[in-house]
Amino acid sequence: MHEVLQALHADHVNLSRLLTLVQRELRKPEQGGDTDYATILDALDYIENYADKVHHVRENEIYARLEQKFPDRAELVDELRTEHRRLGESTLHATQLLSNALNDVVLDKQTVAAGVTDFIGIQLQHIGREEREVFPLIDSLFEPADWQHVIAQAAQHAEDPLFGAQTRDRYRTLYASLSAAGE
Repeated sequence: MHEVLQALHADHVNLSRLLTLVQRELRKPEQGGDTDYATILDALDYIENYADKVHHVRENEIYARLEQKFPDRAELVDELRTEHRRLGESTLHATQLLSNALNDVVLDKQTVAAGVTDFIGIQLQHIGREEREVFPLIDSLFEPADWQHVIAQAAQHAEDPLFGAQTRDRYRTLYASLSAAGE
């Protein structure tokens, strides 16, 4: 697998770890604990600001090359772009639910949990599709010149603020939660 896809795969692994942490937080009431909505909100902030605004942009650059070189894959590329847009909308919706819960807007806890659980399902389904179907396809079709084109055309991307070489202050508590959970 090309190093660009390896980096995107690593993002998927990290996002899955984060989504697992969110799932654990949502299950705490079943074990007599309290859901830490602040941790979930931090996770959503990371997903909005890294996955939705950096990771998906990188993928869309690769998908543009796929469509350019293999026009018969245009429908797949359109589906993936639509999924990325919907993922961003889903992140914003889940964030709004949690923000309301944190600001004491009257919301049923099951409504919040269901909304966030739906968000997690959408995220995991998308990651699974890319890992099983899309990345292997691209890896089999792209030649070195395609990767050179992608790298040359790529926008400058920010380093991962949570899982990168240096965790930003904004995400230190979230990183500590991941470490404590064994993620």
